Amino acid sequence: MGKEWLEQLRGAILGFCGAIAVGILGFGFVCLMNLWKELILQLRKASIGSLLVSIPLAILWLAMGFGVLIGAGMVADRFAHYIGALLRPLLWLVITLLFWGLWRGRSRALLVLRLILMLSFSAIILSAAVFMCWWVSSETAPLLVFFLAVIASLNVLFYSRFVRDTALKDNLVDTRI
Repeated sequence: MGKEWLEQLRGAILGFCGAIAVGILGFGFVCLMNLWKELILQLRKASIGSLLVSIPLAILWLAMGFGVLIGAGMVADRFAHYIGALLRPLLWLVITLLFWGLWRGRSRALLVLRLILMLSFSAIILSAAVFMCWWVSSETAPLLVFFLAVIASLNVLFYSRFVRDTALKDNLVDTRI
């Protein structure tokens, strides 16, 4: 009898966590949708033949990127005593530079590599969404979490269409696509 408030608190916290998870996934979906739009526009401009020829080079770039990350991890592990405070910022800098170079590059191989990574990221985010739906259905207060998930999803949909288009209206970006 004394633990009822604890169960209610647990349900409220789980509902709040569910709403935060939907918000994070919703933000990821909006970003992913915008990146897919950009990538599809770039793929339309490229010829199929040049993209097919660039596949081996894209796989080589992917292997080199993983190699750089693994090498940076090994160096960080070896010199963790000396550069302990700089370790995380340096690794994030390497990751940021890799993605910056990937998205700023204009070659066909980098376009194919972006396609490979976008497919991978899409699979990760979709599997997280499926996991979230499974998690919502297993909670003690699934109706509350479901309503919070629906509200957050609708907010994301409205943001992605109306707020972003209004924000980019005076920019040099075509928002009709």
